[in-house]
Amino acid sequence: MTGMDAVVLGGGPAGLAAALALAQRGRRVAVYDAQRPPIDKACGEGLMPEAVRLLRALGLALDERDGAPIAGISFHDAQASAYAAFDRGKGLGVRRTRLQARMAARAAEMGIALHWGAAVQALPGGGFVSAGAAIRGDFFVIADGLCSTLAPASGFREHNCCSTRYASRGQFHYRPRERTMADEVEVHWRSGEQLYVTPLGDGEAGVVLLTGIRGRRVCDALPDFPAVANRLAGAWRTLTMRGAVTRTRSLREVIRGNIAVLGDAAGSVDAVTGEGILSALRQAHALADALTAGEPQRYAAAHRQMAKGPQSMARLLLLLDRHPRLERWFVARMAKRPKTFAALLRMHLGEQTWAGFVRSEAAAWMHVRDRSPSSLCAMKAQRERGL
Repeated sequence: MTGMDAVVLGGGPAGLAAALALAQRGRRVAVYDAQRPPIDKACGEGLMPEAVRLLRALGLALDERDGAPIAGISFHDAQASAYAAFDRGKGLGVRRTRLQARMAARAAEMGIALHWGAAVQALPGGGFVSAGAAIRGDFFVIADGLCSTLAPASGFREHNCCSTRYASRGQFHYRPRERTMADEVEVHWRSGEQLYVTPLGDGEAGVVLLTGIRGRRVCDALPDFPAVANRLAGAWRTLTMRGAVTRTRSLREVIRGNIAVLGDAAGSVDAVTGEGILSALRQAHALADALTAGEPQRYAAAHRQMAKGPQSMARLLLLLDRHPRLERWFVARMAKRPKTFAALLRMHLGEQTWAGFVRSEAAAWMHVRDRSPSSLCAMKAQRERGL
């Protein structure tokens, strides 16, 4: 084949997003992946509202025919529940295989050269080969996932890796009369693990377990989450359980010469944040913009900036995971203060900064304090003294 402007190594949602963004900007793009569609992964399968908007910007308009609308997120434990709605539109619960297939179809429509079942190797002296033939391109994007082999072989090194946990996913189908799924992503907490429940449409729900116990599966954990287990009692599993590793990690750099890393290959946060697809879509647009401007290093700066929010949220949520008493206090507190929980959600989605959150919470605290009986009495005494 003739040399391409850009070659994307990895055909999951992250790699396809990069290919679509680059093709939109007039680049000739090829995608290589050792697997064949549909490509699956153990993930929560919930798209945040911004992810839906970013996919639409790539020419991929997902709607209720693809999955189930998501209006917000809720946290639950044995004592309390807290809920926050999205402020800027709805998200979408969609099967990972459906999302990858829709993105691959869009890539084919745009004339992107798709090479499925094509394993890629990195050469010791630089460059890449597939089936013994050199892959020619002006720029390469490595997007082969969390356990990337191409990134380390190309000289990318981890800066740190501060947590490793395990994920297991199952999908369950409800009979029509038993479709009681709410239009929200539910996060159920217990000591050391979380259970995510995401509506997928047509009576289906995706259930993901995040845990520190290797080999523990959704079916093993369900008895420890009775509220979910009771609701799934009338459902049957539609897909085989899948497992994966989830890590919080970063790389020393995300661009070296004419090679960039993107998605989980470029660093990741624990899946408890639900940030995977959204982060990859943001990175894809940022990389395409940087290459179009002829300034690839702009991607490195944008990547650092985009990583700050997810990393901070990951630290907070993993702190709750490690300290069950703190988690119970947090969920109970958020249940009583839904506006604070909504502000945290906005911050998580990048719609509000940490500084803005602190200022709003301080203002709310001062307002409550000023309205306390002692404060009101003091204000009345001041008025009577003419102060």
